[in-house]
Amino acid sequence: MSEAEVRELFGTRLKETPWPGIFFVDMLEHYCGGDFEVQLNFFANPNKGLASVYLENRTGNPGGVIGNCVLDDITKKLGHPRTRKQIDGEEYSFGKQSSNLHTTLYTLTHRVVIIYEGRLPPGDY
Repeated sequence: MSEAEVRELFGTRLKETPWPGIFFVDMLEHYCGGDFEVQLNFFANPNKGLASVYLENRTGNPGGVIGNCVLDDITKKLGHPRTRKQIDGEEYSFGKQSSNLHTTLYTLTHRVVIIYEGRLPPGDY
């Protein structure tokens, strides 16, 4: 998806940041009982389009409920993840490392982060 397409889709809800190619969408996405802030990141080369979508919840993760719900939902859609312990939670990785599409979920004590990212071949940024 190109920056122009994203601008058309979100209109005035798209807020630019001081960092080139990084935008916030001025809305909260309600998902699994949590309100998530949405950040869009583009590749440095403007012809390459959207690099990743970053969602971070703003409502905590009381008792792990939001993180568990998101994990269940993404697992149903993408299959069983690889897991890795974090200092205050878990990291779940969906998709093959060699794939150009990858999803990472962090279910931490005080927040839940979802990252959908596309990858380009080395040197193609």
